[in-house]
Amino acid sequence: MFTSHCKALLYLKGITVRTTAISQLHFPLLQHNTFTFFVKLGSSTPKQQSFTVSYLVNNCGLSQETALSASKQIQFETSEKPDSVLAFFRNNGFSNTQISRIVKVFPKVLFAKPGKSLRPKLEFFRSKGASSSEILDIVSGWPRLLLASLKNQIIPSYELVKSLLHSDKRTITCLTRNAGIIAYSPLAINIKMLRDNGVPDANIAFLLYYSPYFFDRNPVTARVKLQEVKEMGFSPSRFHFIVAVRVKANMRKSTWQRKVCVYKRWGWSEEAILAAVCKHPCCMASSENKITAVMDIFVNQLGLDSLVLAKRPVVLSLSLKKRIIPRFSVLQFLLSKGLINKNAGLVTPFTLTDMSFLQKFVNHFKEEAPELLKLYEEKLTLSG
Repeated sequence: MFTSHCKALLYLKGITVRTTAISQLHFPLLQHNTFTFFVKLGSSTPKQQSFTVSYLVNNCGLSQETALSASKQIQFETSEKPDSVLAFFRNNGFSNTQISRIVKVFPKVLFAKPGKSLRPKLEFFRSKGASSSEILDIVSGWPRLLLASLKNQIIPSYELVKSLLHSDKRTITCLTRNAGIIAYSPLAINIKMLRDNGVPDANIAFLLYYSPYFFDRNPVTARVKLQEVKEMGFSPSRFHFIVAVRVKANMRKSTWQRKVCVYKRWGWSEEAILAAVCKHPCCMASSENKITAVMDIFVNQLGLDSLVLAKRPVVLSLSLKKRIIPRFSVLQFLLSKGLINKNAGLVTPFTLTDMSFLQKFVNHFKEEAPELLKLYEEKLTLSG
């Protein structure tokens, strides 16, 4: 759904190894962890470290460098506990690649008690209708989910997400995109922040479903993004506000400024850029190369003023290969044959549905230009 507006896109900061202290300081909902760790840092012997590194390389697929780094967090002399964890993952369908990622991101999982701390979490997602592949994606994508308390963190956060998305199916889909939102505390804070700013729940749900990364970022950072969008003139009660938030939240300030510079090079003023963004925020989601390519087609090849696109910025979000280039080829042919003129409104054809464009600009000229259909189809084939 969102891709019809724009194609866009982490704030997954690592929790440091002293989990109890950190969870109490930054993540109060994680105070009651579902499992504890049995090895103290700084107490290892060279023999322990050597065995640990060897185990991580040979059994978990970590590189030597990664294994050495992980051995600063965990050490063991026997393989009994980690073997049981690896067996649990394999018995539940995790691939070697997924297991390697989990251990790399969260080495201390090797000291978990599978029956007590791991299995209940998988069973919870299964009880909500998640398929085996979805469970594997959720856990391997966000291994620190295994650290969070099922009762005190995961379940309450899951229910909060579901209260906005209204179904387990949509909630699970959301979590396959970013399960980190139910593992850490910012979710509820960021939802409240949006509500306090006057964003309707329906729009919050849209952002949550299509761009969940916003909800696990630092609330201070999230607040800054909201303020930036408000200062651009967007009303929090309008849908475009949440679209602009998504675009802003997924982009570094330096990247935003570079895109502004690209538009300026094509003759847009600050005012024109702001007006275009307010009409269609996703014009800032296009890459710098794409902006340049689209401008080149409309300005240099079709001979239009660049400000025409400032008034119709949605064109900048259209697929270059699947729509703009094939349709440009048709219009260029028609112009060369004198079948249409430059003043005919050359932006509108790009915004029509496929059926309407085919009817009005291809089939309509089949007698004067029977080769036009073949040209159009060839360009579409190349785009595929």
